[in-house]
Amino acid sequence: MKGRLQGIRVLLALLKPYWLLVVVMAAVALAGSVAEGLGAGLIVPLIEDPGAGTLDGVPLLNQFGRAVEGMDFGQRVRWVAVALVILAVIRGTAKFLSALLSFRLRVKVEGGLREQTFRQLMEVELRYIYKRTSGDLIATVNSYPRDVGEIVRAVGNTLPLFLTVAVYATLMFLLSWSLTLVAIALLLLISGILRRFVTVRVRRSARRVYAAIKRLHSIGIEHISAIKLVHLFYQQARGETAFAEAVGEYQGQIYQRSWLVGLVGPLFSTLNIAVLAVLLIASTYFLLPQSGSWQALIALFVVIMYRLMAPAVGLNQTRASISGKLPSLTAIREFLRTDNKPYLVNGKQQASPLRERLAFEDVSFRYYGETDIVLDHISFDIRKNQMTAIVGPSGSGKTTIADLACRLYDCTEGRIALDGTDIRDLDLRSWRSKIGVVTQDTVLLNATVAENLRFAKEDATQEEIERAVRSANAYDFIAALPKGFDTRLGDRGVGLSGGERQRLCIARALLADPELLVLDEATSNLDSESEALIQQAVERARENRTVLVIAHRLSTVRRADHVVVLQAGRVVEQGDHSLLVKKQGYYYKAVQMQSFEPHDGEVGWIIG
Repeated sequence: MKGRLQGIRVLLALLKPYWLLVVVMAAVALAGSVAEGLGAGLIVPLIEDPGAGTLDGVPLLNQFGRAVEGMDFGQRVRWVAVALVILAVIRGTAKFLSALLSFRLRVKVEGGLREQTFRQLMEVELRYIYKRTSGDLIATVNSYPRDVGEIVRAVGNTLPLFLTVAVYATLMFLLSWSLTLVAIALLLLISGILRRFVTVRVRRSARRVYAAIKRLHSIGIEHISAIKLVHLFYQQARGETAFAEAVGEYQGQIYQRSWLVGLVGPLFSTLNIAVLAVLLIASTYFLLPQSGSWQALIALFVVIMYRLMAPAVGLNQTRASISGKLPSLTAIREFLRTDNKPYLVNGKQQASPLRERLAFEDVSFRYYGETDIVLDHISFDIRKNQMTAIVGPSGSGKTTIADLACRLYDCTEGRIALDGTDIRDLDLRSWRSKIGVVTQDTVLLNATVAENLRFAKEDATQEEIERAVRSANAYDFIAALPKGFDTRLGDRGVGLSGGERQRLCIARALLADPELLVLDEATSNLDSESEALIQQAVERARENRTVLVIAHRLSTVRRADHVVVLQAGRVVEQGDHSLLVKKQGYYYKAVQMQSFEPHDGEVGWIIG
């Protein structure tokens, strides 16, 4: 019950921005439902003389009865026929408008939810995003809003059914309140039976369905992302088997839910006939003393009960269907919550140009929801117009330092200060506009070369673009492409080599003319020729610019003005290359272990 009430509150909150549309839908549905009820009541003038008084307590039907009072049977039939046509037109128009408005409401709510979930995805801190699977995130942004849209559509379609039931119940009450109470009690009993034996099971089945959907998404995305690895290790059959098992599980859960939802209609119809039989028997007790022409009342009750079956069945089926999709509503509600997720609080101060240094002051960091510490009270300076290199083994926290400098996360303790100002006090846009980043994992869009470059600066001129790509040693290979800067690269730049993708990313970073250039292992896993071209590009880029480099290559470290050595999240040494070699500490040992000689010589491979 509590979960259902929460679901209703969430649904009402979703519909609140569209209250006017909901009101119009209700008015149109009410008009159609009233026409439906009046149509059923027109059976009375065909059975008895309107003067008998059966319809005296029913508005509109009472007026119609008086209008045809005194007419012969043939005239009454003709007037009833005309009235039925008019009511059918009203009912049909209302039904069409209700369906149209319901679809419009669904599109608006679904579209709004997609925007909200995507906005949440963009604004929540990355620490939270990285704890979710790709399949779960795709389902949250894509599948769940669609399911909530289905709930809204179902509610919109239910509104006419509900109002039709309400109109018929009112009509029955005006004819005989005692018999109506019996009917309501029996219908509530039926609904209770269905809820106890069907709806609850539908809700449980729905949770299993959505677990199967998330697993299906995760397996699909995982294998698409690693398609090259799958082929290299010849694991296609393994992937196909895993995906087929996930599809089979999903199908089984869907079949079970469909079977339960489909059971509602036939079961309710059967039970409704039993209710009708009970009402017929009850009418011989309740109606006989009330009217001399009780046959007309019984006939009208029978007509109403039969016409109630369709909307009542529809209401119960819709309830079961909505119960089956409530997990999506719950997931959306949970994802859109802001009180249980980390966010970066935007500062109000505009970032000033770097004058002296960006300082890490006693900085500690742990990921969201984790207890293990990643960085443990580290302190060092990134000085203006110098190259600062971060070295250390995998998992020591090198990339985390780069992420903190860009303020993708906030440090758990300590602070990072731009010339004495905590970067948390700076406007995010103004701070990040001063930073250019190149990572080991090149990220390129399925767009043209120019569009990929302009991702860093939308209003960049062609002259600025060409200057950036020349600085990054990327102009020659771009000019050789079929359409030059207008060549579409494909997903993740699949048509380019690793070195070409990396140089294009460097050009994109340089196009923004950043004060701080962050190179996160930008030359790892490249051949010597590509590395040499990128090293030349880095040398050009560092002129009159502050550079933070996450280094694997000795050649990069040797050229750095300052080297920070990490071990298990702590700064164990810092200084320039020569000083660290003279200390013969961790840095010196790491160089020796990789067969580097502590003097000028051949470029080596990896430190740590």
